[in-house]
Parts: sequence; structure tokens; C-alpha cells
Amino acid sequence: APNPNHPEPGGLKLIFKIVPAAENRALLLERGDVDMALAVPERLMSRLDGKAGIRVLARPGLYVDNVTINNAMPPFDNPKVRQALSYAVPYERIIKEVYYGYAEGAYGPVMKGLPGHDADAWIYNEDLDKARSLLAEAGHPNGFDTEINISDSLPRWAPIAQLLQENFAKVGINARIQSQTLSALSEKLFARSMP
Repeated sequence: APNPNHPEPGGLKLIFKIVPAAENRALLLERGDVDMALAVPERLMSRLDGKAGIRVLARPGLYVDNVTINNAMPPFDNPKVRQALSYAVPYERIIKEVYYGYAEGAYGPVMKGLPGHDADAWIYNEDLDKARSLLAEAGHPNGFDTEINISDSLPRWAPIAQLLQENFAKVGINARIQSQTLSALSEKLFARSMP
């Protein structure tokens, strides 16, 4: 039933279409078949941005992709190893190549936009020399073997994992990417059986 406290829309008619595939949502927008498309991935937003009749509206959100490290499992029980990994992350390449510039770093454990965020407390930037030095201090001057576990149902994770794998290799860490269903990944995560 209409809200009695809201004025009549004056002939305005809204039609909502559920279009599961992001590529199809973008195509409908490009062709002018819809006036608005939601949840368009960054790679498609970059294609649409600047096209005649299309305006991309991107606003900061509270979604974060992060890497969870099992600090009870060697060698990650050593804080210097975890710090080395933080220095080996190619932050800017991830923002540019995975998010097409439609993201920014969280720069701390509390995200920007939330109470308690302090960007000055974040010390990590990509610094491979610092990562190598910390690994040596932690007793791993030649690095080590590990794995990066991702879900195949979250498409953004594969390119992030590949960039991490590439940079980790530069400091001697051989990280094999393990892709699985989200349910299998969640089961391993809660069992704390992954590094």
C-alpha cells in the first residue's frame, strides 16, 4: 500500500529489473535500455566512465578486502614475518590494477570513515628491501613456502592473490595460490587450518 504520508509521485513510474550478470547490467546501461545500474564492478565502471550519457557515481564504502594471517601457525607466529608480508604488499598496484582506481587503502586496522581511524598510525607501504630485512631478522633470509587461499566465487581475489604471489616471490616467499569454493574456504578458516 502507498505511504499515506508521502505525496503522490505525479506519474513517475519506476521499473526495477533484476539482472544477475554485471556485464549485462553494464550493456543495458550503455545501450540506454536502463537509466541506472547498481553494483557494477570496477573494471566495467572504468569502461563506462566518460561515455556519452553515462555518469559513474562512485562513493567511498566500508567494504574491505584483506588478508587474514594465522598467527598461531609458524612462521606467521613471528611478528617480524607478518611485518615483512605487510611491506611486501603491492598496495598501489592492487588499487590501480584490480580496482581500476575506484578504491583506496584502508591504512590501518580501523577503516577510513569509521571512528578510531588514524592514518598516521599506519607505517606500511610497499618496501621490498624492508621486507627482506625483516625476514632475515626472523630467521628466514631465504624466505619460505606457503599458500594463499582464496575463493573462486569472489572474482577480485584471484588477481589480488596473483599480485601478492608476484611480490612475495621477490622477497623469497614461494606462495602457492589455492582456489576453492567459498564454503570450503570458510570451513578451513574457522578450523584455523590455513596459514
